[in-house]
Amino acid sequence: MRHSLLFPLFFFLISFCADTAQGEDWRYFTRYKDNFYYDRESITYPLAPYKGTISLWQKIVYDKESSFSMAERLGGKYSDVYESLHLIELNCRSKQVQVKSISFYDSKGTTIDYSYKERADWKPIPPDTPHEDLYRRVCPQGDRD
Repeated sequence: MRHSLLFPLFFFLISFCADTAQGEDWRYFTRYKDNFYYDRESITYPLAPYKGTISLWQKIVYDKESSFSMAERLGGKYSDVYESLHLIELNCRSKQVQVKSISFYDSKGTTIDYSYKERADWKPIPPDTPHEDLYRRVCPQGDRD
């Protein structure tokens, strides 16, 4: 009896540790038709010493309407788009954002599309947007406007 309980417990612990080892700590931060998350564990400061720039991963989980409109705009391979991961940098002092990479995934976790820009353009963060919500959540208060 003891051995029959140990195997499921062992399997659960191994599965839990594998998920934790990936370092993902997704935190919900807003909803603008779709659900937006950021990975708290991925926050880094790419310019040492700290000069106001933060790098992190953002995830968007799309609703059915967004998936449908994305498929209409971008083509059939997006017909089952479920989520996207974005590597972004925020300049907390100038309130700007740049998107370094975007990966789109279907509902099975298969990559649909991927893009990466070594030198992405910095863009102002508009008010009342997911990027502004993220900016307010992760940028140190002394660096924000």
